[in-house]
Amino acid sequence: MKFFRLKILVGLLLIALSGSTVFALTPVEIFQRGNAESVEVVSNKLMTTSVGYIDQIREGNIPGHTFLSIRGHCQDIGTTNQEMSALGTARFGNWPSAAAGAVVVSTSVQDASGGTGATSITISGLKDTAGVWEATTIVVIPTGTTPTAASAQEFIRIDSVVVTTCGSWLTNVGDITVSIGGVDTIAVYAEHSSSESGRVTVPSDETMYLGAPEGSAVGNKEVTYHVFTRNNVVANSPFVLKATWHSGEGGYSPSGKLEPIPEKTDVVIITHAVASGAIGSVSLHGWKETD
Repeated sequence: MKFFRLKILVGLLLIALSGSTVFALTPVEIFQRGNAESVEVVSNKLMTTSVGYIDQIREGNIPGHTFLSIRGHCQDIGTTNQEMSALGTARFGNWPSAAAGAVVVSTSVQDASGGTGATSITISGLKDTAGVWEATTIVVIPTGTTPTAASAQEFIRIDSVVVTTCGSWLTNVGDITVSIGGVDTIAVYAEHSSSESGRVTVPSDETMYLGAPEGSAVGNKEVTYHVFTRNNVVANSPFVLKATWHSGEGGYSPSGKLEPIPEKTDVVIITHAVASGAIGSVSLHGWKETD
């Protein structure tokens, strides 16, 4: 595709009665959409547009920015706080204290090579390289109800697990669980294809921004959702409430604005219901940008 670049020289000429003064010409570069920079700018400033900022990020029009979506789903929400995930772990869930290989196991023998269920899964998360948390992804071949060997790639955090290929069942047949260091960390419900774990961690040298949350619940059991963050730059930092809302209502942010979430910060959705057995789903959209 041919890129067009239009350079306009803008000058100002002032003619006075007593004489004339010519001011220096100032070059201003205007880049049309579709150029190599993939963003509309005037002198390195984003142009005014009716297209939303997140939509611009979705389209790849803002360099250094990556769209993200945090989804959480739980089919058995109780009356006490628990993680919004297939594991439903009490309170803030399980977070690895040290990097280790990932171990995968399913409740069905069909989630294996040659089976009707998941024949490969993609695990995405962060590795710890001398204190720098960097994004990494691996593909694992599940071995049914027999746990796999720990992956050579070690993880300090796992953000998502997705079924990559499958047999005739077209998704995973059983519940798939991934553990780090012997502790169950993240899971995929049977026939759900992705973890929907309601958690994510900001890599080193990046900043995250999250928009308004959206949540729903099945039936007449009202569900409450909370978004907490915890920064890991300082050991044993507390979880901090960032937002809270109820099913069927809009989100509420205590600060009333988008706040930057710094590097190495865990983000987790916590939930509870007025009565046990509620089913809930939630999503948060935002972006990450390189510092």
